[in-house]
Amino acid sequence: MNMRILAVVLIAIFFITPAFSAIKLDFSDLSQWDVKVFERETHYQPVNDPKFSEPVLHGKSENGASGLLQETDIDLNKTPWLSYWWKVESFPGTTDEKLKAQDDFAWRVSVTVTPGITMMSSKTIVYVWTPNQPEDSAWGNPFAPKQFKMLAATATDQKDTWVKVTRNVREDFKRLYGEDFDTLTVVAATSDSDNTHSTSSAFLSTLFFSESPN
Repeated sequence: MNMRILAVVLIAIFFITPAFSAIKLDFSDLSQWDVKVFERETHYQPVNDPKFSEPVLHGKSENGASGLLQETDIDLNKTPWLSYWWKVESFPGTTDEKLKAQDDFAWRVSVTVTPGITMMSSKTIVYVWTPNQPEDSAWGNPFAPKQFKMLAATATDQKDTWVKVTRNVREDFKRLYGEDFDTLTVVAATSDSDNTHSTSSAFLSTLFFSESPN
């Protein structure tokens, strides 16, 4: 190929192909996450799985509730899409998670915006795996319904199978709160079983935020 033509082609590719933006939050080093204990600490541990090149997070809860949190500055205008995989070994003993006494999930992946000056202004979407509610259904958290909205990202009682979740976080905030937010300030992962005094065990992959579905 003529060198001048090759140069033109390379320049065209550079300017025409959009740059791919992606942010990943992984669990290979748990020191990068803060621990928030609500009621007896859930045991979290990075483990290897042949499906993934990076460690996944194993959460085992025994009548407990604690989460891993990470402060973020994720631009929802540039990277509105969240994607990850999760797998459940055992569910907490729930039949209706809309009740305070049954507000337990093998996994919660939470995304938070803080439009005001303090955390009192924060609003959170909690993506959950539920064996009891319809998929894509949403409800207010029974303990704080105005600040926390639960969304059934996966709705099945199937165990020991990796399931992929892909959500447009920005659009989910519009749907559940009626507002358009620009920035995620906190991302969290929680496995809990304290309200039902039961146990649960589940796995969670790296979390990806991207400009298009991943």
